[in-house]
Amino acid sequence: MSKIELLRLFLNERLTAAADEIFGTIEKTIVEYQEEVSRTKEENNRLRRLLRTQLIHHIFTKYKVRKAERTQLIHHIFTKYKVRQTVRTQRKYQEEISRSKEENNRLQNILDIVIKPEIKLQRA
Repeated sequence: MSKIELLRLFLNERLTAAADEIFGTIEKTIVEYQEEVSRTKEENNRLRRLLRTQLIHHIFTKYKVRKAERTQLIHHIFTKYKVRQTVRTQRKYQEEISRSKEENNRLQNILDIVIKPEIKLQRA
């Protein structure tokens, strides 16, 4: 074989070996990337589930707080209403008691006039 053929053979072997090494490295890199993509997908799914859980918890907590606030507001309004009604009722009773006392005094005066007539005569 001539030197050129030997050089050509040597270069072909070296190029084939280099190409095999390059393709091996590329295959290894692709496998690593695929594993990384798989881990990333799993992590994304885990984070989505966590986000859904947190979102549901947040919404539920907010609903409970709003429900508690509504309940407290209703209780406050109802209590104010009951207090106003109680004050009105108390005023009515006090007015009725006052009228009854006045009526009793008037009737007592009439009774006193009927039972104990006092006649005062004046001399002229």
